[in-house]
Amino acid sequence: MFSNTEVPIVYITTNETVTIPFLSRFAISASVQNVTGFPEVTKTKWQKFQNGTETDIDITESRFNGSTDDLSNPLLVINGVDFDNDNGTSFQLAALNSAGWATSLNMSNITVIGSMHVFTS
Repeated sequence: MFSNTEVPIVYITTNETVTIPFLSRFAISASVQNVTGFPEVTKTKWQKFQNGTETDIDITESRFNGSTDDLSNPLLVINGVDFDNDNGTSFQLAALNSAGWATSLNMSNITVIGSMHVFTS
């Protein structure tokens, strides 16, 4: 039997605080450490925190690309960051092994800058 101290060790490898232009593409990478003697990681998932709410991210949605299949170096790509979905949002990775879930020891925090130009004629 494994103890909770043998849950995966996960780090976000992208800068922790990032300023991203409105509607640009942004990639967040993570590293899941394989510690000798710990059980193997069997699953990863991306999560976001916005307005005090934690939500699992469905990377099959059109605004996301990436992978949770790469259990060592998962990647999340956000296509077209915007104010409603991403500004002030923190992203983390959770990894599962037989000892339980662990979340990344750090997060990537996004601030969106710029604006949508509206032209009238």
